[in-house]
Amino acid sequence: MCGGRGGRPPQVDAVELRCPRCLAHLHDRKRNSLIRTSALLAAAVLCYVPANLLPIMTVVNLGAQQSDTENARDEVRERRTQLDTQVDALTAEDEEIREELAALSANVDAQRAELEEGEGAAAEAETLRGK
Repeated sequence: MCGGRGGRPPQVDAVELRCPRCLAHLHDRKRNSLIRTSALLAAAVLCYVPANLLPIMTVVNLGAQQSDTENARDEVRERRTQLDTQVDALTAEDEEIREELAALSANVDAQRAELEEGEGAAAEAETLRGK
C-alpha cells in the first residue's frame, strides 16, 4: 500500500472506498482478529508437544513393533553422538594448532631478540672502530 494516512470518510454500503493517494481498495479490519490469532496460536502450542512426542505410526511385523517417532529419536541421538565426536576431534586439533602457534611465536620472539642483540653489538663495534 501507499502508506497514506488520510482520514476515512463514513462508509456507505453502496460506495466502494478507495485510498485518495493510490486508489487502492479500502476495507475494514476483521472483527476480533487478534483474539482469533491468539486462539490459533494457543491451539498450535497445545498440539505441538504431543505431535512431536507421540508416534505417528506403529508397525507390527512378525511380532516386532516399530514406531516412526522412536526411530526418528534414535537417528537424532546417533547423529548427535557423531557430531559430538567430530566436535571433540576438532577441539583437540584446535588445541594442537594453538600449541604449535605458541611455539612458533616463541621462536619468532627469540629470533627477533637475537637479531636485536646482534644489531646492538654491531653498532657498538662500529662505534669502537670509529674511535
